[in-house]
Amino acid sequence: MSNLYILDGHTPKPIRSMRAWGRWYTEADRRVALTEIGTLRISTVFLGLDHNWSDQGPPLLFETMIFGFDESDSYQTRCATWDEAERQHALACDIAETLVRQADRSIARFAVLFSARNQG
Repeated sequence: MSNLYILDGHTPKPIRSMRAWGRWYTEADRRVALTEIGTLRISTVFLGLDHNWSDQGPPLLFETMIFGFDESDSYQTRCATWDEAERQHALACDIAETLVRQADRSIARFAVLFSARNQG
């Protein structure tokens, strides 16, 4: 089985020709979703290459990542289908919203402490 895939609509299809895959890859819109929440960017894309390095389970062809915070830059998840990718993107957005709320609360607490310190 080939480890190269293209999208036919939202359906991954294996392809054997590296040349045909390369042409498709350079011209295709591989983005499933892109969302910005505060300073964070959540990106979900079709990889076009199976990232399942074991013989177990389906090919891992989609990837969701959160960018923008040092701690969250390591957030990454992969899956096999477009529908799973959409669900993973929604979950990553929920995580990002939580991170932004926590950061906002931390900044607010710091502002109160800093203000109190400078007044006294």
